[in-house]
Amino acid sequence: MESHAVAENRLNSMFRQDTEAMIDLLYLVVGRLQRGESVGSSIDQAFRYAHSIRSEASFLQYGSVVEAARELESILRGCRARGGVSAEDVEALRNAIVGLEHAFASLPQAESEDGAQPAADSGSLLDIPLDQRRLRLLRDSRLRGEKLYLVRCRIAEMPQMLAPRLYLVIGNLEKATHVLDTLPRLDESEGDSDVLEVLCTVPGGEEAIRRALMVDAVEDVEIQALEYAAVDTQARGGDAASGQLPISRVSVGIDTHEYEQLCLHADELTHQLREIRTRDAEQLKTLSRESQLRLALSERLAEAVGKTVYANSYLSAHELLEPLPTIVRRLARDTGKEVKAQLSCDDVSLFLPVADVLRDAILHLVRNAVYHGIEPAVERRSAGKQEPGVIRIAVRNEAANAEITVADDGRGLPDP
Repeated sequence: MESHAVAENRLNSMFRQDTEAMIDLLYLVVGRLQRGESVGSSIDQAFRYAHSIRSEASFLQYGSVVEAARELESILRGCRARGGVSAEDVEALRNAIVGLEHAFASLPQAESEDGAQPAADSGSLLDIPLDQRRLRLLRDSRLRGEKLYLVRCRIAEMPQMLAPRLYLVIGNLEKATHVLDTLPRLDESEGDSDVLEVLCTVPGGEEAIRRALMVDAVEDVEIQALEYAAVDTQARGGDAASGQLPISRVSVGIDTHEYEQLCLHADELTHQLREIRTRDAEQLKTLSRESQLRLALSERLAEAVGKTVYANSYLSAHELLEPLPTIVRRLARDTGKEVKAQLSCDDVSLFLPVADVLRDAILHLVRNAVYHGIEPAVERRSAGKQEPGVIRIAVRNEAANAEITVADDGRGLPDP
């Protein structure tokens, strides 16, 4: 569910990107038809492109593009019916694509998305993009495997008691779940809304939410399970116009060395295509339109592959350290000691293969600190130290480097 303005901007952007790419592909398909290559499948492919453009343009009410795409579909239907493509058909298809390209280029420019949040009266939390802090919390919850819910309820309370009751309900939810956002936001609310929406995550099911809402004056409770893609725009894909949500995250196992090679190859591919564009600029001008389109499409695809690889090639230091307190508690329990972890983390991103090495190194240091550094409770009391023992793990952004420190307040490692 999205507000009209947010949805229209997003769909406009997706439509423009998709249509531009499909028009380029249509020229390539017509080139195959002219050469007589895979005529039947090429006609079907061109028809799918034209139909997709027409459907999206119709949804966005771009009449000129709809008519141009419909004309292209009509020619392709004739080719299907005749079971082949003549020279006249190829010329008609090229002219139709040119007309479609002209109609597309004549569309008014879409308003840019400046990142401003819609007002809170837009109707639902799902209309309001999460800020960076809340988005980070959302992604942390997803990595922990928690379930995402949108909770709606009505507060049947007198106006003067509405705000205190909202505080109570949200407080109960914060004890039972990880609350990401609320509508109204209590720091902005004037207490005149009796409808509460809460976006939250929980490790288990919705039972914990229902228990937290067992409060006087809470009525009309609705709990809706969500996919993370519903609120995390980076996880979105698929058909935005239809409202169908895709799988929000896919995990792929790959050898660390092979992953490094993938990153290097993606970077080298983009670099080589840029070199061709720069070094052979004059020769490229002599290429046919079809060859130039193939090169442009190859550049676009290489850039897209590179961006996708690198967008998924980094792990925040916060995500790297986040499991450590739980690990320390488990190790401490196994050794009969009382130990806690204190984390301190700058906004640092780590290349995944490097993060993989660092994770093992940090775990090794943490184990040593628990097993050998932190003393048993009796020894700490004798030495006048407080319990529990403390292991401090910090990541600092030092110029172009990340500095990682693991320290404890124990006796230290024994001399070799």
